[in-house]
Formats: sequence, C-alpha cells, structure tokens
Amino acid sequence: MKKISYGLPLLFLTAATSVSWAGGKKLHAAFGAALLGMSVLHALQHRKKLAADAVKGVGELGFLEMLSFPQSRLEAIVRAVDVASYLPGRIRLRSRQIIGNESLCQQVRQELGAFSELDTVEVNGITGSILIEYEPMQLRKNEQLARIERYIIKQMKGR
Repeated sequence: MKKISYGLPLLFLTAATSVSWAGGKKLHAAFGAALLGMSVLHALQHRKKLAADAVKGVGELGFLEMLSFPQSRLEAIVRAVDVASYLPGRIRLRSRQIIGNESLCQQVRQELGAFSELDTVEVNGITGSILIEYEPMQLRKNEQLARIERYIIKQMKGR
C-alpha cells in the first residue's frame, strides 16, 4: 500500500463526484462512496506521519497552533488584534476595539502586565496601539509567551 500513490485517483474521484450530480443520485452516490474509500486508504497510507506530526508538532509550531486554536485568554486577545510591527524585544499591536474604550484598555494592561517577562506594556486608547517591550530570551522561558511570539512572527511572515 505504501508504494501506490493515491493522489491522482483522489483527484479524479473528487472531480467525478462533483460532476456526477447531473447523472443522477445513484451515480453521484457511487462516486461519493468511491471517493470516501480512496480517502480512507490515503489516510491509512499516511497515518504514521500524521500521528507523528500531531505529537511533535509541525515545524516550530505545535499541532494546536498549526490549527490556530487559541490556548489561553491571552492568546485570544493577541489573535483579536492586528500585528503592526515586530522586532525581537518589541511588538506593536493595533486594535480598533480599544479606541475610546478605557475599561478595555485597562483589561489589556492588567492581562499583559501580569507577566513579569514583559518589561513595558503601553496601551493607547486614542490610537488603538499596544506596545510591548521585553527581553527575548527572558520571554521565551515562559512557554505561553513564547508560543504567542511564534504566532506573531508567523503573522508577520504571512504579509
């Protein structure tokens, strides 16, 4: 099973299933069943790699990060803002939600200020800016903050 590539049959069956609706329900169901079977074979073919990726993570990002699920309240906050700039030791975020909202500004200050690894946290409710300054090596000792920094770096590379 390892030597057979299921890529082309999967591509064909996907196209055939999409087009077969015009040929009637039985033909469409037959192609759909064949596509399902081929997909199962393909998953079995790659099950060891998928399991290894799920355990160790893909590249530097863990499996949950790869899927982009926030793992904490802080990550949810960071993912709800735009990354304006990143340099190791200095991150500027922007959020329209904090403009003119002093209670939200205070919440962000408290949430970020709770981390001793962060040297400076400035939240500006007029411009919607959040400036965070830190020592990179100190921050990376905290796994939660290191994960957020990796997420921010990934966002900057995607531009």
